[in-house]
Order: sequence, then structure tokens, then C-alpha cells
Amino acid sequence: MPDSRLKPFSRAGSVLAVVAITFSLFSCRREQLAVGELHGLPVRTEEVKRAPFAATLTLIGTVRPSQTIPLMAPRGGILSYPGRFAGGLRTGERVRHGEALAFIQNEEARLALAQGRLRVESAGAEEQRLTKSVQLGISSKIELDESRIRARSARESLASLERESARLAIVASREGQLVVSQVYPPGSEVAAGTTLAELAVGGMPHVEGSAAASDRPRLAPGQRVRFSIDGSADPRGEGTVREVASVVDRAGTIRVTAVVTDATNLPAPGEGVEMQVELSRRPDALTVPEEALVITSAGSAAVYVLEPAANMEGAHEVRRVPVQVMGRAGGRAAVSGVEEHDRIVVSGVEGLADKAMVVEVKPGA
Repeated sequence: MPDSRLKPFSRAGSVLAVVAITFSLFSCRREQLAVGELHGLPVRTEEVKRAPFAATLTLIGTVRPSQTIPLMAPRGGILSYPGRFAGGLRTGERVRHGEALAFIQNEEARLALAQGRLRVESAGAEEQRLTKSVQLGISSKIELDESRIRARSARESLASLERESARLAIVASREGQLVVSQVYPPGSEVAAGTTLAELAVGGMPHVEGSAAASDRPRLAPGQRVRFSIDGSADPRGEGTVREVASVVDRAGTIRVTAVVTDATNLPAPGEGVEMQVELSRRPDALTVPEEALVITSAGSAAVYVLEPAANMEGAHEVRRVPVQVMGRAGGRAAVSGVEEHDRIVVSGVEGLADKAMVVEVKPGA
């Protein structure tokens, strides 16, 4: 039978064992923290190299057709549309020659047409009555001839009113694409001469963009342009700068016009695009990824260069180096202020400071 006097000593041994294990774990954790503090923050780096580079300038532009035909309301009235355009005309829709695009319901034209039809019916009835009267010897042939003239005049007048009424239907005079600046929904009342849309026909379109007046010296006719949408890397066409306006508008911008040489996947006329204008090409520029740049509130830029830590073998620290950005393109920036073969931090720069300890993480880790 176990001696009960040994139980207090067993309890004490258990407590001591727990304390020892806890102290051991705490020591290990402290050692891990010390190692982490020694190595620093994990970052990815890249070696600075020289390579051909062409900076680009991004402008916002609008696709314009080479030739347009305005589609205007011939008279004032209420708008209606065929089934295809039940909600109104839409930019980019291709239409056929002779296709009805909209109708104008004009009350005056409707009333005039109804009155013209009534006059034809009345003149026709009078002509028939006089014909019978002449046969019965009641009326003279002169009266019959006069009634025939009135009936013919009424029919000519009605034909004219019907042609005018047909013109109230807005029809595509050629095949092309619609360009709609303002959408007029069904039931809208418009005045005579209101432009409902433009019909883009024939020829290669062009793109009109705006640039800051300060960028005027960097732009010139003949520069290559790529078109894209929402910053996408997939090009939506190419072209060249045709004109750079010398007049600055009230907004402090200048107009830049580019002719389109490749319209593959280019949006419809009237749609917006980004114009990537290729500036001067440099054969041996030092470039860094844009995410490596640290931009200050004053607009200056800097990068972090990886260096061996002083008095700590195998460890690294970073040095903040001011740089001047010479141009940007394709997610990279041409800079001056760093040396070829420098290793710069390309990720994790947000949490760094000068002389901060870092751990270089290899790609794929």
C-alpha cells in the first residue's frame, strides 16, 4: 500500500516540472524573438541593370470617326423608336443603309395629313356626284371638269403631306456605326434640328486626347501610340501622333490628336481610351519596378538599397537613396541616383526606414 506521506512531495515535483517546462518554452520563444530581431523584416530584392527603355506618357482620349453624318430631328415632336432601339439609340451599334432609327410624332403634321385625306375623300365624292348629274343633264360639263381639277389638286396635296410625314422617320442614309452624345429616351419631346446621334461612316478613326501644358515639350508628331482601356496591358490598337496643339485651353491642357494605324479591338467611336504615347528611347537606362519607389508628400522619390549590416556577419540592412524618375513605362521607371548592380528592395518598402534590418527572401519562397 503506497505511503500517503509521499503525496505532498509528488505534488511539489509536478509543480516544479511544470515551472521548468514553462521556463524552457519561454527561453526558446525569447531566443526566437532575438533571432527575428537580428534578421529583420522579410523583403524581396532585385539587381539594378541597364537595358533599353522607352518612357511613355499616358493621356485620356476619345475615339473619333473619320467622317460623320448628323442624324437630326426634321421637326419638333415626340420621339419613338423601332423595337431594336426600344430604350433609345446606343453608341457603337452598327446600322444598315435605309434602316429606320427613330420617329417624330408631330401633332401639326398629323393634323395636316388627316385634313388632306378628308379633302381627297370630299373631292372624290363631289366628282362622282357631278359625273352622275352630267349624265342626267342636271349639271354642266364645265362644273364636272372643275371638280376633277379640285380632286386632282387634293390628291397631289395629300401625296406631298405623306412625303413630308415619311421624312419624320429618321433613317440611316449609309451603313455605319452610331455615336450618341446624349441619349433621348422614348417619349422625349425634341425641337426641330436636334441632333439625336451621329453616323460614323468610312475611313480609319482617330483619337483626340488631352495633355498637361507642361508636357508639351515632350510630345511631337510621329510618336508611336498604343491604345488601352482601364490600364490593361492588352493593346486595343496602335497609332501615331498627328498633331500637338500649341494653344492651351482654359483647363490648362493641350489637345493631342493621333491617327489610328491598327484599329484591332479599338472601341467604338465616342468611347474613351488611354493613349500610351512612347517618348524618346534610351538604349541603356537604369530601371526599377514602380513598386520599389517611395514617393514623399513633396513628390520626391527614393529607393532602399540592400547593404551588409555593420558589425553583424550575415545580416543585412537598407539605405534610403534619393532618385530622380526619368520616365515610366510598363510598370517600370527609369531612374538616376543608383548604381548598376545595386540590390534594391522591390516589395515591403512601406514598412522600412533607413538602416532597418531586413531578410532577403528568394523568389518562390
